[in-house]
Amino acid sequence: MTKIKKYVVLLLLCGCFCMDFVLSNAGKIKDAQASYSLTSYVYARAENDGAYLYKTPSVVQEDNIYFEIPKSYFVLLISNFTTDFYKAQYRDMVGYVLKNTVSPVKEKPQTPYLTDI
Repeated sequence: MTKIKKYVVLLLLCGCFCMDFVLSNAGKIKDAQASYSLTSYVYARAENDGAYLYKTPSVVQEDNIYFEIPKSYFVLLISNFTTDFYKAQYRDMVGYVLKNTVSPVKEKPQTPYLTDI
């Protein structure tokens, strides 16, 4: 095998290893770029009126809203679903909440949900 062929084979092997690394770590890289890490933030607080739990990750349809999350109450964060939405849980309802309407918190709230209603 000539020197040039050896270099080409070596270059192709290096390219394959690099591509395998990038593809196998793509999800980890995307999660690291998210504004909050869900390993350190489990709950998020509705800071203002207008935080909603949506049935699907879309704000286009008005009938897509389960309900408004009361100001100062929390949702349990399940995952970073998209760049705009968390997948979240409020009591036994799972849905989606806009990231810009809630603030992740590190502590576990004593009373995350409304009670006696």
